[in-house]
Amino acid sequence: QAHNFALDDPTVTESIYNSIAAAFDEDSRMIEAQATVIDCEGSMDAMVGIAADSALTRYRRMVRAALEAER
Repeated sequence: QAHNFALDDPTVTESIYNSIAAAFDEDSRMIEAQATVIDCEGSMDAMVGIAADSALTRYRRMVRAALEAER
């Protein structure tokens, strides 16, 4: 169930579903385009992070440090 209001109105459910499906389609096209660029670049290090990526940046640094420590 996509909502907890207007349960007797199927057009509400359909509208919410269509909005979610459209957003998912936009996201999936963007992710597929990013994957293509990453595949062409051959390296994830070429990626540029933004503030929202801080957890990913910390993770990469930790992995890089762990790999260097093993060497």
